Amino acid sequence: MTCQLPAGLYPQYCLRLSPTFNTWCLLHVSDVHTLSSVPDFEVQGFYFYKNLPIKWVRVVGIVVAVDDIAGLRIYSLDDGSGACIECVVSLKSCRAPPDTNIPANDPKDLLGKRPQPMPPADCADVEVGSVLDIKGKLTTFREEMQIKIEKVKMLRSTQQEVLLWERRSQFRDEVLNQPWVLSEKQIQRCKREEMRGEGCEEERRRKKEKRREEKRQEQKRLREAEEEERRRKQASPVVVMERYRDIKRKKKQAEERWKSSSSSTLLRHVLDDSIRGKYSALGL
Repeated sequence: MTCQLPAGLYPQYCLRLSPTFNTWCLLHVSDVHTLSSVPDFEVQGFYFYKNLPIKWVRVVGIVVAVDDIAGLRIYSLDDGSGACIECVVSLKSCRAPPDTNIPANDPKDLLGKRPQPMPPADCADVEVGSVLDIKGKLTTFREEMQIKIEKVKMLRSTQQEVLLWERRSQFRDEVLNQPWVLSEKQIQRCKREEMRGEGCEEERRRKKEKRREEKRQEQKRLREAEEEERRRKQASPVVVMERYRDIKRKKKQAEERWKSSSSSTLLRHVLDDSIRGKYSALGL
């Protein structure tokens, strides 16, 4: 596996136009090991055959070894192309059935009750010498290519295997060996669609953030209302009566101030009128 940038590599927004994009690519194992990795595309899990992006592969071969390591079952597959590849599947924990011949308190019985790692149902009968049709996702482990198994089919006849060989040769001739070239118009269209998608994504993100903020504010108002209701219910009758008296006292004080203010105003008007009449009699 190399890390050189393949010639004619297109931007990420153009990869969906590739005939190998989101497709089970039926390859020789030797071809899988020659795929190139590009740092800008490692996060997406893409590897490249020339400038063709490949993420999902399909291989056909015979199992030459089976190993169980750290909750994984590893099948070493040989397709006769001069290379082998490790195909990995996670083991499921399954509780073993109780042994009626062992006493209930025997330590062996307790050991037998522990969950036992078991392969998926479609891998249960696979053993050394089985011929498999494996579909999976490309991964790497210690700089070596691996396949994370998604689907497994055991081939029961040579005819099935030969049919897949023919399809593999056809895929190589019609896809892998054909140049993948995009016009400038196609590249620009993909770029515009990518930009529109980013704009829509940003708008969706803003709306989502706005809804989240509105929800937080609504929850805050509800909490405040609940807290006020809780305080009101927890208030003792004495406190309630004291509040009532305080409100009544303030109301009475306000009325007295208003009456005092009204009396002063009336007296001032009376004095002003009497003085004005006195001076008017003098002709002033």
